[in-house]
Amino acid sequence: MQRYWDVLLIAFIAIALWESFSPRRETTRPTLRRWGQHWILSGIDTAIGLLLRLTPVVIAAAVADSPYGVLNRSFLPLPVRVVAGVLLLDFVRYVQHRGLHAVSVFWRLHQVHHSDEHFDLTTGLRFHPAETVVTHLSYAAVVALLAPPVVAVVIADFGLMIQNFFAHANIRLPRRLEHRLRLFMVTPEMHRVHHTVRREEQNANFGAIFPFWDRLCRTYRAAPADADEYLRFGLSYLRDGQPRTLAALLRMPFIGTGPAVGRTLSGPRRISTEHDFPTLREK
Repeated sequence: MQRYWDVLLIAFIAIALWESFSPRRETTRPTLRRWGQHWILSGIDTAIGLLLRLTPVVIAAAVADSPYGVLNRSFLPLPVRVVAGVLLLDFVRYVQHRGLHAVSVFWRLHQVHHSDEHFDLTTGLRFHPAETVVTHLSYAAVVALLAPPVVAVVIADFGLMIQNFFAHANIRLPRRLEHRLRLFMVTPEMHRVHHTVRREEQNANFGAIFPFWDRLCRTYRAAPADADEYLRFGLSYLRDGQPRTLAALLRMPFIGTGPAVGRTLSGPRRISTEHDFPTLREK
């Protein structure tokens, strides 16, 4: 367990140094204040959800011999079950993410993550504690149903943590390398599209580790509509009232919300961006 946290810390420090020396985009808000708030949120999430984080592994071990499981069939070779388990669990994360955008009560929680006006690796720590509870409990229920090998659950969860830092990182990648990486993993250049203020872009690129699900479900968007000099992150309806304090972030789901980004899970919802965001191109 100690090695697990050691690797996560090393990954965080490495990506933090990378984006410090080679940022994809300059920030305009003090980094230390934002990072402090995000780390406190992450600490609250960890304190509340530590048991929940372990629950999928415990459940996978408990249902290993269940007659109702899907991925615990002995006639399937273990490597096949592990690969299938990792892929299916990542697809579950994709569906969860779309649900957080599509259902208004869940969007109230998830908007805390999207309210960040900047985009860097600590954005991946910016989750409301109530969202942590909802996503972990629903994920644990799916693990009980699928009964994947324990090693598949560990790989999927560990991969998600590392990828969460990488996908939100404010780093530059060589264009040719980035185009190759996005064939089999979610890159920062892909995920930053999901964090722009444009609603139809927030309703795209939901993938956690792998980009396959966005392509298969037609929610993939290669690049944002706006050029870098016009690109804005965050939520347009908070433009004049961005949450600046930790207390504001914690009470944000309970004092109001904009509309959920997507009302269905059938595909991106097309919206007139010039009508929704008439000031984006003003300089």
